[in-house]
Amino acid sequence: MAVLAAIAIVMPYRRLPYLFILSTFFDKFMLNYGGINARPSYVIGGVFFAKWVFYDRSRFRHLKENPLVLPMVVLLAANVLASILNAPDPDKSLRLALLSVVFFAPFAALTAILGDRRKYEELLSWYVGLGLASALAGIAAYALFALGGIETVMISPELGGRIVGTQHSAGDHFGIQMCTLFVLGVALVADRGGRRLLGRVPYLKIGVFALAMFLSFKRSAWGGALGGLLVLDLLRRHWGAVLKHAFVAAALVLAAAAAWNLAPASYRGPGSAMDRADQRYQEFLDFSNGTGAARVAGWEAALRLWTEHPIIGSGTGSLDGYQSWISNVFVRALYDSGLVGLVAVVLIWGTLFWKGLRAYARGPSSGTLRACVIGLLAASAALFVVNMVDDEFLLSLFWVQIAFAIAAFTMRGEDDSRTSDANAESLPEAVAHAA
Repeated sequence: MAVLAAIAIVMPYRRLPYLFILSTFFDKFMLNYGGINARPSYVIGGVFFAKWVFYDRSRFRHLKENPLVLPMVVLLAANVLASILNAPDPDKSLRLALLSVVFFAPFAALTAILGDRRKYEELLSWYVGLGLASALAGIAAYALFALGGIETVMISPELGGRIVGTQHSAGDHFGIQMCTLFVLGVALVADRGGRRLLGRVPYLKIGVFALAMFLSFKRSAWGGALGGLLVLDLLRRHWGAVLKHAFVAAALVLAAAAAWNLAPASYRGPGSAMDRADQRYQEFLDFSNGTGAARVAGWEAALRLWTEHPIIGSGTGSLDGYQSWISNVFVRALYDSGLVGLVAVVLIWGTLFWKGLRAYARGPSSGTLRACVIGLLAASAALFVVNMVDDEFLLSLFWVQIAFAIAAFTMRGEDDSRTSDANAESLPEAVAHAA
């Protein structure tokens, strides 16, 4: 971490946003090695925010204009206060609450920088490119290990660095990233104004995102993708086209999965891709089976114990045994920060969608910005669905996408494309046209 901090300090300020976005893709991998304090984005994000405060003379204006800053500050204050007053282990809870600053702060800095139109497009292309590299790495790891995800080794510092187990990191945050990138990619590739942000072979890229999402075996990612596609079709006013989008996505995934199952290498592990997919599907139908049972137990425990401190909650990370399974952003906020935190989280989501719908209604009728608004509004809807059965609120990768979304929703721009949204192709039409 000291080496990363040194690199971030000496790196030119204008390059730091690129490094910060890159670091969020390694958070989960590093988390398996050194715990919550080992996330690269925490270190690089802190340096990034400090340099932004020093270099940007309009920092206070940017903070004032960011509509999510106030509810974020309220949520953080409630977390800190609850950790001090109500948490069983105040030191641990306070440390976790204060770590929230490390991704709230760079979110504010990144959103301000994304206000520049040229910088926005450069960084969004960088983000999508990194997502593609991550998807290819995840698919390669699946092909190599035949275990359903990137296999990372967990090392215990308390046991002298001894290896204590392994973890499928691709099946967790990886799948959620692929879900939102897939929805965003579909939105961009279906609009000529946004297609150029995907670069060459855009259809192949969204196919890679779809396959990587499938191989993550993350049920919430699958559901989030369907929800995002539904919102996308409603926004594009192609009534009923969601079935076409879902068919194209399913065809890409099933074709790749079928090819994988025909390969002899698919049987080196405990089962084929379709076997694992069927297992996850059965767990989806029977929520009391698998990790769903732990989620239900976590929700019940959190709601029962919330009544002890209903106003400001019991502090971050204070529910031992169920801590990692309060997998709902609203239940988690209610337990950690009480009614104050719940109101703050509702305001964050409500403001995000309100700004997005206003930008959709009042923004340019065509062009790259229009495509970004629609795509990120649909991707935010996908992320919302995911957070109903997961809790990705305290992850840097979550706030990077929110930064792109809120910057697009509040950016002023004119039409920059000759292609109107009314004449934009749907994904199946675009595929047929390209063929």
